[in-house]
Amino acid sequence: MKNYFPLFFNNKSPALIVFCCSFILSFPVFIYLSLNYYISHSELWAIASARLLGETSGEALVLYYKLIFYSFLKIFYGFELGNIHHIKFSRLFFGFLASLNLSLFITNIFWLTKSFRSSFLYLFFLMTAQIYICHVFRVRADVVSTFFILLLYTRINYNYLHNSQGRLFKPLDFFLFIFAFLSTPKSIFLLTAVIVYSLFLNIKNQSRTELLLSLLIHLFFPVGIILTTFSLLNSAQILLANPYSLALQYQINTMSDFFSSGNWSHILLSLKINFMHYVFIIWGLLIYLWRPQSEKNHFKDTQVILTLLALLMTLIQTEKWPYFLASMLPFMGLPLIFFLDRYKKPFQSIIFSLVIIITPLLMTIPQTLFPHNREQLKAISELEKLFKLLPEGNYFDSVGILPRYPSGLWFLGPSDPQSRAYTLEHLKNNSPDFIFYTTKVNLGAPEIISFLYENYFQKQGDIWILNKHKDLFKDVPNIDLINIEPLFIYDFLPATRF
Repeated sequence: MKNYFPLFFNNKSPALIVFCCSFILSFPVFIYLSLNYYISHSELWAIASARLLGETSGEALVLYYKLIFYSFLKIFYGFELGNIHHIKFSRLFFGFLASLNLSLFITNIFWLTKSFRSSFLYLFFLMTAQIYICHVFRVRADVVSTFFILLLYTRINYNYLHNSQGRLFKPLDFFLFIFAFLSTPKSIFLLTAVIVYSLFLNIKNQSRTELLLSLLIHLFFPVGIILTTFSLLNSAQILLANPYSLALQYQINTMSDFFSSGNWSHILLSLKINFMHYVFIIWGLLIYLWRPQSEKNHFKDTQVILTLLALLMTLIQTEKWPYFLASMLPFMGLPLIFFLDRYKKPFQSIIFSLVIIITPLLMTIPQTLFPHNREQLKAISELEKLFKLLPEGNYFDSVGILPRYPSGLWFLGPSDPQSRAYTLEHLKNNSPDFIFYTTKVNLGAPEIISFLYENYFQKQGDIWILNKHKDLFKDVPNIDLINIEPLFIYDFLPATRF
């Protein structure tokens, strides 16, 4: 490991100082957001679903194509925690990972610019980009896969700078690739960008045959091993199906929405809120195109290739979710280094900093940028009171509001008819004691609504209880909760002024 990442073992390295300072500056921010920022239902679903890892049921099957991600989340089930503390500790871990990711990336910016000033201005640039700061710390597989990809990116850059005649890849790169892919198959987009970037970076030192072999070995071979392994497990009936076939089917289903305006809404919203961030990126790209011959630098110039690759991968990915965009933004912003190199005066740095702070505040209603989760946590606390009256009970909400309690983890999602049919079938055959009517449950309407009125009574708001428990809950006063559905939605989007 010391030979693989000398950066972390050399306490005199300026890059290590940049890494540590970036971590110290970003860590408190991500920890605060982890504890207080609105919890999206996809985060709760991941936390609750991790409980099933190790099983071979239909509900557990989909966990295996994000094996590393769910393995991290499974760790917290080894501790005796309440629902709220379980959620908080899970989010804190991902806030920690987000800070590591940012620090690794800023270390690479230091290698590119040889400037402490440029490195920390880039850090500030990312921390003021709404789609980055509000999503890069969330409990999502993208955060885990990005960690392994950034280790790969860091190692490639370090090796080029300190041993340009060395091997393009090292054995551990192969495992970083596999860990990233096993965190989420979507990592293939950013992995492809980084691997192809490394080929361009080393094109002068490697023959075409070596470059082609490297591409095949480090891009296609790991994926082939993973797919073959899961196919064999399926053939041996250890798993009920190949989970990657389900992931592929889901991607095919979402292709129909590729050109819909709603699919691109997060990109359009980011362009609107942080338009000056993108102006500075384009400005840097123009400086790169028109710089004099004397300023050319192969290592720095090659970052534009990575920028274009990251942009291409963002555009062809069928889902434009903010989590995916957040992991891509640092790479798409790489032309900013040419802007920061050109404008080095203190006054210019101050203007740049003020612009990237003020613009999103002008474009949005500030209080909507960081919605709080206090109402969600209060709801979870109140719902726990119901379970104290029925200790052996279980529930269904297709979200996982109470991760420590038994629930029917049957996934309901848009553009997913197979999962919808699966959920409706199991809901009718395994009627849970409680149904919390969230936005996700509503995806099963109208069948679920009919099912509720036939088999459940409405205790209050969005809380439905199985008819056989009616006498038990008849005289129980209502808990301090109005409606669940508006509290546990996909996510809150900031409100823009214009």
